[in-house]
Amino acid sequence: MRGSRRPAQLLLLAAVALAGAAAEEFSSWRDSGFPRAEHRWLRPREVYPRGAPRLPYRLDATVIYARGTSWTQARAVRQIRRTAAIFEACGIELGRIRLARLSLAPDQRRIDASVTDPDLGVPAAVAELSAMLPSGTPYPAAFLIAGVTGTESLAISYRALDEAGPGSPHFNTAWIGYR
Repeated sequence: MRGSRRPAQLLLLAAVALAGAAAEEFSSWRDSGFPRAEHRWLRPREVYPRGAPRLPYRLDATVIYARGTSWTQARAVRQIRRTAAIFEACGIELGRIRLARLSLAPDQRRIDASVTDPDLGVPAAVAELSAMLPSGTPYPAAFLIAGVTGTESLAISYRALDEAGPGSPHFNTAWIGYR
């Protein structure tokens, strides 16, 4: 009887340790200024329902969707699957994808691409939210937000001009509106 309790206790301790590690890993997001931040790593089957392809290149990423918008977890995963299909044609497999749900202020849920800071070259919300991403965030980071205005496009991205380009936090980010 006593021996059968031991494996159950070890299993419970392991579960508590894993839960604590996951909470600690994501507390950096809350410490960065994102209230009510939640995340999880997508399983490969969620991105590739028929099985992950074996491609020469791999891309890890962070996908963030905002509470208070039309984006839900299911819609975010569908968008990731569409992106995976596009990248697959280019020989790129989506690897580890962190899916995060954040509470954003109403003025952070919409990007006006026509209003840019002359020094940074990005809208204020882009600069603010990008700077809040904790260090170690897998890039690129895609923000699924309420909308993108000031452009004909439904999405906008910011990237360094070359590999040796500036390391500003808004580089390697994408801002995708919902329609």
